Amino acid sequence: MISPEPIDRSMDSLDRTLKEFFQAEMPKPWPAFQAPRPDKSTIQPLIARNTLNKSRLSLVVATSLMFGFVGLMSSLPQGKPTPINHDEPGTSKGGVAEQRKELLREKK
Repeated sequence: MISPEPIDRSMDSLDRTLKEFFQAEMPKPWPAFQAPRPDKSTIQPLIARNTLNKSRLSLVVATSLMFGFVGLMSSLPQGKPTPINHDEPGTSKGGVAEQRKELLREKK
């Protein structure tokens, strides 16, 4: 079992002095509660509505961009691209090496 720490009695006079000071500053007959009047021109609902519209618009834009990107990617051709420039002979018709060989043959 944990024993409580010993109480330091040196602060009692300070605590008593502060308590007396703050109680003297408080009004003796405590005033009755008066509820604030409702203010009809509050800005809070406008701010909340405006923020909600912005977040909805952001969601619509992000979703449409995502679906647009998916649609664009699905419309692109599938598979491996055909190589255009191959320097190895015989790997692809129309490669740079094949074209050079044909030009050399024609000149001879």
